[in-house]
This record gives sequence, structure tokens and C-alpha cells, in this order.
Amino acid sequence: MTQDAPAKERSSFDNLNATRVIVTTLGVLFGISGANHGLFEFLQGNKPTGTLFIHAIGEAQQFWPKGTEDAFTILPTFWNAGLLSMIVGLVIVGWSLFFIETKYGRTVFLALSIILFLVGGGIGIFLKQAWSRPVIAGAAIFSSIVYILLWDGVAQKLHDKGGIGVLINLAILAVLLILRWPALG
Repeated sequence: MTQDAPAKERSSFDNLNATRVIVTTLGVLFGISGANHGLFEFLQGNKPTGTLFIHAIGEAQQFWPKGTEDAFTILPTFWNAGLLSMIVGLVIVGWSLFFIETKYGRTVFLALSIILFLVGGGIGIFLKQAWSRPVIAGAAIFSSIVYILLWDGVAQKLHDKGGIGVLINLAILAVLLILRWPALG
């Protein structure tokens, strides 16, 4: 009896499931958002940030009052923060699309997300921005809808089919909308 060789580990859209769709979608959106922050930081030039908490959009680029997209960065200049945010954001987009299901896909994705946070990719909820609550609630609702739409209808092993993700989303919605936590500006 011959034993089949293990399938080559590769990224493919042949094996779509709810988790893959959600992770890829949110990863792409997260990466684009980080690159967007980076573009506006980059446009502010090679001037010092002066603090760890910055406005990604400078006064010259604002489309409306207080439209600043707050961010956090450990880098000394807007130019550095912007360039690295754009690079890391675009790497996250590519990683989410093509490598998230590889052996170390999730670990690298987490590391890239942490790097994006540290270089200025945006942190609305942590800076208590009022707009972050509807964005997070919308993401939890969207994620749950996609899980349900891609569910195979079989009630066995729900934990392997996104059931835990739906429960987490319900908890997020309860905390955000019913308990109104955290208190935002």
C-alpha cells in the first residue's frame, strides 16, 4: 500500500472557507488602512513627530476639521513613519492574499500587524476615537454574516467552521453597543 505524499503547502483560492475569507478580507482592509495612514504621514515630510501619538494627516492634507487619523509611532520623523507604514501595509495585503494559510502564515501576519501598529499604521480605538466604535461593530457584523453565508449547514463541529468567531463577534458587539465600553471621545 502506498502512502500519498503530503499536499504541498501553498496559498490557494481552491479551498475557500469562512475563516479564510474573513482573515483575507480583514487583512487586506487592515493593510490598505495602514498604507493610507503611511501615505499621509509621508506627505508631511521629514519633520520630527515630537511624540509617540501623531496625526497621520497633517493640516495641509486635511479634508475636514479634526480629520487627522490619529496613530502611534516609535519612529522619529513623519517621513520614516509614513514610508514604513506604506511598505508594511502593502506587505500585509500581499501576505493576507497569498500566504496566510502557510505553515507560519498566521504568526507572520501577527508580527506584521504589530510592526504596523508600532510604525504608525493607526489605532483609533486605543486613542478613544468616536468613529472606531461603528467601524469595529461593522466589521464584527460583516464577519458574522460571511461566516453564516459560507456555513455548510451541518451543525457538527461548529468550532471548526467559524462558530467561535461568531460568538466572539457577538461578545464584541455586546461590549461595544450594550455596555458602551470603552468610553470614546
